Amino acid sequence: SVLPLIGGIASIFFPILPTTECCVTLAILIFFGDMQISHISHDPLTGLNNQASFDKIIERTAGYKPSGAKLYVFLADIDNFKSININYNRAEGDDTLVEVAETLKDLCANTGSDLGRINGDEFIIFRKFKTEDEALSFKYDIIKSVYEKNNTDNRGYKVSVSVGFHEVVTDTVDTIMDSIRLTGKLMFEDKNTIRILDKKIE
Repeated sequence: SVLPLIGGIASIFFPILPTTECCVTLAILIFFGDMQISHISHDPLTGLNNQASFDKIIERTAGYKPSGAKLYVFLADIDNFKSININYNRAEGDDTLVEVAETLKDLCANTGSDLGRINGDEFIIFRKFKTEDEALSFKYDIIKSVYEKNNTDNRGYKVSVSVGFHEVVTDTVDTIMDSIRLTGKLMFEDKNTIRILDKKIE
């Protein structure tokens, strides 16, 4: 196993310490080192990639050459999230964030997607699709899956998300960021459309 090997190596450099103690000490250091890296790169509430971690994903994506599948970016923003925090409480808002994150995790499982939480109640996804119609279908899967969760929870409000998506121009980091900014505009157009429909319903 790995630990005896580590202990053997450690005993060469630290002959004063017993081998077992070296093993335990190094194992603890490795464990807490991994935990520290996880805290730095992941959002502590949802476990998703945080902004800093997703910045690295963007850098890694620059120069990607599509072959058979194009890369799309999706931005999802929780509707009326501020009112949930104000009218209920911060803990309820946190539960909503976790619920949406878990829904997105399920939708992205085993798809090779990159998923992150950015800007409070906003989530970002990088996922490959062969056609724009497939990407559009995924957008509606996100909206539907988040909204259907309301049917299983007894609460005084509805959780919904507005979603924008667009193909990513992967030439450089700058072109990727331009694609994300355009997606943000499309997401807010989606949100404004929902508000207009809500007013008509009222």
